[in-house]
Amino acid sequence: MNKKLGFIVVVLVLIATPIAYAAESVSVSGVSLALIEGAVHSGDMGIDNASVETFTINKPLAEVVAFYSAYFKNNGFLIIGGEDPTGFNASVKKDNSMFTVKIFAENGKAILQFVW
Repeated sequence: MNKKLGFIVVVLVLIATPIAYAAESVSVSGVSLALIEGAVHSGDMGIDNASVETFTINKPLAEVVAFYSAYFKNNGFLIIGGEDPTGFNASVKKDNSMFTVKIFAENGKAILQFVW
């Protein structure tokens, strides 16, 4: 019985963590996405046929990657790619929306980019 209870607790923590840390949201390709607590908008740019939203987060890269890995999995997104040696790099799809998410380290901070 203790193993079952432990498993249930772990699953609930994995589901609740992205929700607990989400303070704000951003609209990307028509989908509202949670932003990890402490994310600061550091720019947006329009590149030919694409939009880019960039956020800086003063948290360890691994924490930001874990947050978004769990967030996308727990919210029914299709993920192509994911964690890699530099952080997180994936194409993400839900319903009729598709975008790219990149998370990497720069100058001791985590950088989060959405491209669509």
